[in-house]
Amino acid sequence: KEIADRLDEFGLDGTQEEGLTRKVALLYKQASSQKEQIRKLEEQSKQRGNYDAKLQTLLSSMTEEKNRANESITKLQLEKDSLMREQETMRSELKSIQQQEEEICQLNTKLSDSLSTIAQLKRER
Repeated sequence: KEIADRLDEFGLDGTQEEGLTRKVALLYKQASSQKEQIRKLEEQSKQRGNYDAKLQTLLSSMTEEKNRANESITKLQLEKDSLMREQETMRSELKSIQQQEEEICQLNTKLSDSLSTIAQLKRER
């Protein structure tokens, strides 16, 4: 109605007025539709922004977790290396003890032989 009143001000006849009213109404619908599309696109953009922020937060969290895991792996590797060196030292010490044990057995055998010889010599006297 407001549009029709404005058209009357310009002195347009009914046919022209009717055609212009339809055009204005069509343009108004198109503008409303475009406005709604813009609103939807802005909402989608906002949601994408939120989604991107959440992804960035998740990525940051995962990176921190990965760094902690790598630190743990490094510590475990160092501990493993230390245990391997300790194991090698223990093997070396075990081998040394076994050699000493063999020497003791040999000395015991010699001592036993010597004691037998002494006992035999005492009997012979």
